Amino acid sequence: MGLTSTLFTGLSGLDVNQSRLSVVGNNIPNANTIGFKSSRALFKPQFYVTDGAGAPPDATFGGQNPSQRGLGAVVATIEKNSALFGPSTAPDAPVGLFVRTTRQLIGRVQLRVLNPLRGEQSGMSEPVPLEIVDEVLPPELTGVSEATDAELSPLKEMYEIQKRAGRKFPEYDPGSRYLMIKVRGIDYNPTFVRITLEQAGEEFELSPEDFSSFSSDGLIVRLPEDLKEGNVKFTIENSGGDRYSKPVTTSFVLKSRP
Repeated sequence: MGLTSTLFTGLSGLDVNQSRLSVVGNNIPNANTIGFKSSRALFKPQFYVTDGAGAPPDATFGGQNPSQRGLGAVVATIEKNSALFGPSTAPDAPVGLFVRTTRQLIGRVQLRVLNPLRGEQSGMSEPVPLEIVDEVLPPELTGVSEATDAELSPLKEMYEIQKRAGRKFPEYDPGSRYLMIKVRGIDYNPTFVRITLEQAGEEFELSPEDFSSFSSDGLIVRLPEDLKEGNVKFTIENSGGDRYSKPVTTSFVLKSRP
């Protein structure tokens, strides 16, 4: 039985790395695709077997951790590249980079960034002190309204370019309606943002495929087809993977189409 368990543990490693290679294989042919963001596969432990129970601390002994062994890995998520490039003409303009840390990094830390093109000696930045809190912070919402033609123009332009090239552009559909969300402090990976719309007692939760555009101005999402004209309750939350932030709620009016 021990040998069988070992073989299945090793097989899980082959399986997750096959998924990782598939993700990399999709990144390579799309390197020059307009609007494409590369992805990466993140792994997590499958489950553990406890061989020996732990012991709590007492007055003379600090306790003992349980003895556990892992039984392989699974794909936790397929995460998109979260680097955000803003419009600028300067070749050395700063780039916003969103980094998701592990739960082990809590409290005061120092952040340093390495530019491998400059080498380890000159490419390492000066340390910047910051504090990581053990909570999921809510987003800062300033406004919600149906997206205007001007706000949708970049998506429309990219849609036309892809259409002429014979490719699909799922981020924009001319027959759909879109919502402009003025918000700060959200994750640029839609897997870690939850948006819920409620109208007349019916609730709609947006999927990652409904997220069309992130920018410094805000977030554009596709509205569900079943939404009707009238008041709509809007709720947005940040996700920490296993928990959510305090929900931020407002409302907007969906007008009839001209």
